[in-house]
Amino acid sequence: MVVPCHGILCHGGVIEWEPGMSEQHRKERLYALAVEFRRRSEDYFGWDEGDPSPFIGTCQSEAPRLAEFLSNCGFPDATAVMGRYTNVDDGYLDLIEIDEDDDLSDWDNSWTHWWVRVGDLIVDTTADQFHPSELETHRVVVTGADDPAYDANPPWNAILAAR
Repeated sequence: MVVPCHGILCHGGVIEWEPGMSEQHRKERLYALAVEFRRRSEDYFGWDEGDPSPFIGTCQSEAPRLAEFLSNCGFPDATAVMGRYTNVDDGYLDLIEIDEDDDLSDWDNSWTHWWVRVGDLIVDTTADQFHPSELETHRVVVTGADDPAYDANPPWNAILAAR
């Protein structure tokens, strides 16, 4: 069975989740799927390798597509999450448009970001936007949900929930 998702094909029985698989194997499968998703997204959007970070500002649209893809490939608990990415390189500010009225003197190297949560793991195919000098290291990230770089409960979430 072939399941299309955002122009990506997941072949049933090849790389999806299997009941009873070890956590390491599960993480490796998620990583393989995320690499394929990212590769196909790069092809779809015509990414040029000279571009320092092709997915700046796309996490809000890419995370739900990745969650749907992972769900279709056997990870039904894949969910897009909005929060704060707290490990942003200073070089990121050189790649984005900043309003001249913005005061970044107290910037804490964090930025609003979207990623996918699958059980106790985080899958992120757009983290490289925050690391222009380390693109390959952050091109596809699969890490534990306890990774301090990912804050799914920033203070402003409580403010929004109270409204």
